[in-house]
Amino acid sequence: MPLDENFPTYYFHPLSPTETAIKFTISGSPPQQDYTLLRGDVANTYSLSLHDAHFPTILYATLSSTVSLTPESPPRIVLPKEFTINLHSPDHSITFTRHASILGDSWEFTLPCHCFPQPTNSALDTVYAPPVLDILKFRIKKEGGIISRPQLCCVLAGEGNEPDTVLGMYSLGKNEMVVYESNFRRVELEDRKGLEILMVLGCRVVSEVYGNDTMRVFNVPQQEGKRRPSAGRATTGTPAPIVGQQPVPVNQAPMAPTSAPLQQQRRQLSFKEEEARRKKAAEEEAKKIAAEQAAIREMLRREQEAEQQRIAAETERLRREEARRLEMQRRQSVPQARHPQQQHYPPQPPRPGVFQQSQSHQRIPQMPAPPNQQPRRLQSQQVLRQSVPGASSRGSQSAVGLTPQGQGQKKVDRRKSFLGLFSSGDGVKEEPSKKPQKPQKPQTNGKLVKRSK
Repeated sequence: MPLDENFPTYYFHPLSPTETAIKFTISGSPPQQDYTLLRGDVANTYSLSLHDAHFPTILYATLSSTVSLTPESPPRIVLPKEFTINLHSPDHSITFTRHASILGDSWEFTLPCHCFPQPTNSALDTVYAPPVLDILKFRIKKEGGIISRPQLCCVLAGEGNEPDTVLGMYSLGKNEMVVYESNFRRVELEDRKGLEILMVLGCRVVSEVYGNDTMRVFNVPQQEGKRRPSAGRATTGTPAPIVGQQPVPVNQAPMAPTSAPLQQQRRQLSFKEEEARRKKAAEEEAKKIAAEQAAIREMLRREQEAEQQRIAAETERLRREEARRLEMQRRQSVPQARHPQQQHYPPQPPRPGVFQQSQSHQRIPQMPAPPNQQPRRLQSQQVLRQSVPGASSRGSQSAVGLTPQGQGQKKVDRRKSFLGLFSSGDGVKEEPSKKPQKPQKPQTNGKLVKRSK
């Protein structure tokens, strides 16, 4: 009985010398066969293969270990210090290393935390193996043997001062293994199925290889004390005494010679099928990689052609734009050559006579001055005009812009400018008028009348 019926438990039931059924039970359920363990019969070699019980073509793990014999007589086996278990789907090679000590021997192996590659659409990434960063160390220790029943304990090695975590116990006498499910689920590992197979198969290998009956395990042919002649019959590797073996009746044919070739043929057939399956998978993988590479090359060729077409179209567009621009420049330059621009000269000032005649017809309105504000200068001029004969007729022509006192206009003295323009005494410009004719001098019997200033 296991330590606890609720724990997952594996039982090893031998069906033949080369075939063992591994049954599984949990929570007291009836055991059901999950795996089939096959053993080879090659001389001086210990080989195992773990298959699925329902689909024998599915291979989970393989093992092959060869021993060396001493030249003594009888020869003795030199046990290997390590052995390697090959996992399949995905493929990993796990090496178990033996460490001998006074307290007991132990076998250590390591597993990466991340075993499965990242999903990708490219077949080229399947060849790349990323570096292993996080590694967990496991250990199989041999306990008991003097007072208690000997057993193998599979633990997860603690880091630093942390204690080891027990994952499973393998009983050597009962050939059963109990897995501590609570501790097993705490292991931060992706490939827990691989760890389970390594625990079951590793404990089985340690119990058989490093046990007592190593000659039978490694298929070493037994030699008698006295040597026989070379023409004599060679001895077989089948052990002579087997505990619990029933004597073969006389009237019944022995089944061992018949079952051994059948098992050998079955094992060879399974190996051939596995090799054919792997070869076919490798060929399909190579074809897939070649097809993917051809598709990538075709895609690159199409992209290069599209880029060349785009460059050609852009070049043609720029060439057309340049031709259009040159044509527009040519059309704009032709009218300028036929009709040159006329030279513009600055306008000349008008002649004085024409300007005076055109301005004489215009009169500038003047504001009437109040009658009570008559300047004294105008009164003196009026007295002078009255004293000089003909001054009234001449004053109307010489005084431009002056009006009589009765009309209420302000009388302003004229001053002739250099260009013939007149300005009032107050500095206000007035419109030019026609040049008055020079009055004839009055005849005063040779006497000139002096004007008062």
